[in-house]
Amino acid sequence: MPPPGFRPPPGYNPPPGFAPPNPFAASPPPGNAAKAAAAPRSSKAPSAPPRPAQTLDEIVELLKSGQPTFGRLYSPLHRLRGIEPVASRREEVAALLDPLLTTGDFSVRHAAYDAVEVWGTQRNVPTLLAILDGSDRSERWPAMEALGKIGGSPEAAARLAKLMLDSGESLQAKRALEDMGAVAEDPVWQLVGNSDNLIHSYACQVLGKVGTSKSLERLKSRPKEAQTVRQVSVDLAVQDMQGRLRGQLQN
Repeated sequence: MPPPGFRPPPGYNPPPGFAPPNPFAASPPPGNAAKAAAAPRSSKAPSAPPRPAQTLDEIVELLKSGQPTFGRLYSPLHRLRGIEPVASRREEVAALLDPLLTTGDFSVRHAAYDAVEVWGTQRNVPTLLAILDGSDRSERWPAMEALGKIGGSPEAAARLAKLMLDSGESLQAKRALEDMGAVAEDPVWQLVGNSDNLIHSYACQVLGKVGTSKSLERLKSRPKEAQTVRQVSVDLAVQDMQGRLRGQLQN
């Protein structure tokens, strides 16, 4: 109800029963939006997210602590692959990477494979060889590649040479043996002359890249293959070894 003495403005003609507005009534309390607008603003800027680990020291500290989750480790492991190995820190880093090769997170595990290719040492070879016992090729193949990049070992070279006999693994095993170097020479020599033309060819290709003068003399002195395609593999390996060994002498 309007207060006593209130007079409506000229021309105001409300319908019957309609009470005119009370100009003296208190205003409703401000809503949330009004309260927010009226609240004093903070002069502090929002804090920036923490900078991802970039340096070797930062990455090592991160690998030493916490859970091996994607959010914590994927980016640092990817960064680690691009850092030139430091001889005095390599064993330390290889030891930190080793348990990550079998961790439960797929992405972290495969990022660790990539990092081990650069920072791995003989310390990682037993773990990588154990991975070859599994049936999952998505794990076996990167393990083979890492063994090749690390330089492997006589045991690893013998294991990969056996895998060359498996048609589903032969190409990956060949590539890893080529990366492994001279340690692969003796086990691969056993596959030269294999009745399977592809295995014979792969063995010659590996020797062309890693063989020493010992394999060169063996290939040159062995009887010629009856099939031209098989002898071509031998001749190409001899050419590759001669060119590579000549270059090593010149250097």
